[in-house]
Amino acid sequence: MLNVSRLDSTVVRCHICEAMTLKRTIELSADIDTALNEAAAAGAQTPSQLIESALVSFLRDAAESAEDAERWARYLKSRKAVPIEAVRLWVASWDSENERPVPTP
Repeated sequence: MLNVSRLDSTVVRCHICEAMTLKRTIELSADIDTALNEAAAAGAQTPSQLIESALVSFLRDAAESAEDAERWARYLKSRKAVPIEAVRLWVASWDSENERPVPTP
């Protein structure tokens, strides 16, 4: 399983470290390639850097979606949830002297 927490600019953007850089070949339509080059130039990046950044964002989103699906599955199994009124009271108490604890099911 992918360790998304390691996908930060320090680890992923290691173009200086040849030992950590892998070369991949992808096929793109001419239109996508043109758009990629324009977007990279506008952001002062190389196309490879832009693709890498987009993939990191995608992988983080995919991991978050998987976590959401796991939470939903746990809910469907247990049917335990926090009542909305408990959440409202908790949020309303933020930044007060009587801040409420996080509500639990």
